[in-house]
Amino acid sequence: MNNLMTKSFLNYADLKKQALKDDLEIGRHTGAEEDNLSLFFQEVTNITTEMESISNLLLDLHRLNQDSKSIHSPKLLRGMADQMDSDMVNILRKANIINLQLKVLDESNTANRQISPAFAEGSAVDRTRIFVTGAVRNKLRGMMNEFQELREKVVADHREGLKRRYFAATGELPNEEVIDGMIYGNEGEKLVLVGKKSELGLEAEERRRAVEEIRRSLNKLQMIFLDMAVLVEKQGEELNDIEGHMACAKSFVNEGTGQLAEALHERKKKRKRQGLLCFCAVAAAVLLVLLLLSFVE
Repeated sequence: MNNLMTKSFLNYADLKKQALKDDLEIGRHTGAEEDNLSLFFQEVTNITTEMESISNLLLDLHRLNQDSKSIHSPKLLRGMADQMDSDMVNILRKANIINLQLKVLDESNTANRQISPAFAEGSAVDRTRIFVTGAVRNKLRGMMNEFQELREKVVADHREGLKRRYFAATGELPNEEVIDGMIYGNEGEKLVLVGKKSELGLEAEERRRAVEEIRRSLNKLQMIFLDMAVLVEKQGEELNDIEGHMACAKSFVNEGTGQLAEALHERKKKRKRQGLLCFCAVAAAVLLVLLLLSFVE
């Protein structure tokens, strides 16, 4: 959990530095390309800002889950459950925003290729946009993996806690079926009834309510992330298609080379015509001078 949460997301400068590294080795982008990428990086910055917010919220959720293990006061547990629920609401809202932003970014990358031949598929601008979009999706992939670990840990910790409290209340060790019934069915009422009107019973009820709310929220968030995963895998396939990208880049370069050769050929023809005209003009002038001299004599 801490690996992802303690690392800051790539900011605008970091993304731009990585994306333009290869291109700067062979020359700077033109003004139009810089303007185009500037708008693109602003969109990326908006996405990574939301991702960092989710990262911080997941870290807070992880901390609250750890702290809840040592708390037995029903009142404190209720307050902690409310805070966790608030975090989950914010995470769900931000996850939806990121999901929409990524789809818009994909559409923007596709549409950008039609704006100008300089931005066509395989161009320096297009390669930069693909690289940065892939970097953002890889960060998102890491977040989804960390989220899944948190989800499993919350459930595992709750199961372990139920085992201990069931044993404390009944003196018996519950099997997995009993634990499943306490989580998903009505078996949890047994533990509450055993400790009815006691701190143990109230604590058990608060924990059950809190974890149930968290489980529902995590399931909703999981559905959003699964939707994002489709985009992540799609981008991964595109990035892994090295031959395809090389072919596009080669085609783009060859097209530019052909246009340059054609321009040079036209320039040579123009120079030849200009030279011929100059020669004819000089010859005519010489002939005119000779005629004038012969007329004077």
